[in-house]
Amino acid sequence: MTTLRPALFVDLDNTVRETLTGRSHPLWPEDQELRPGVREKLAEFREVGYAIVGVTNQGGVAFGTLTEPEVRAINHYLSDHLAPGLFDLILFSPYHPYGSVTRYARFSHHRKPGPGMAHEARDRLGLDLASSIMVGDRETDRLFAENAGIAHFYWAHEFFGTASA
Repeated sequence: MTTLRPALFVDLDNTVRETLTGRSHPLWPEDQELRPGVREKLAEFREVGYAIVGVTNQGGVAFGTLTEPEVRAINHYLSDHLAPGLFDLILFSPYHPYGSVTRYARFSHHRKPGPGMAHEARDRLGLDLASSIMVGDRETDRLFAENAGIAHFYWAHEFFGTASA
């Protein structure tokens, strides 16, 4: 029997990273930096066997601000340059029910607070959601954890020990 492992799910924008331009989300790969304490905390959880999974709503795709390849490039830069070796998986939802790009202008259970990204990560990585943790900065992150059956939720500023809330 295969033992499932727990995951540390983390929201990305304003939880793991912040932009250099002050926007709520980066528009290009180099427009981001890790928030204080993030690298150390992710490494600590990875060391004790947690999978590290980034989950982020990227509704900018649904509004035409970003494309899926641009979001992938931004997340690739995060995982390969800013936090190399720390993420097992980064997932994003390009959907928004009020978007202007028809393909993405719809409800999706992959958009937080829906549990779709957690279920995808569980299936791809063999995760035990009931022993996992979610860290975020918005109510949609807390509800995502609740809807996915993730055992614990923490606010980013408490979990990473940063001053900003």
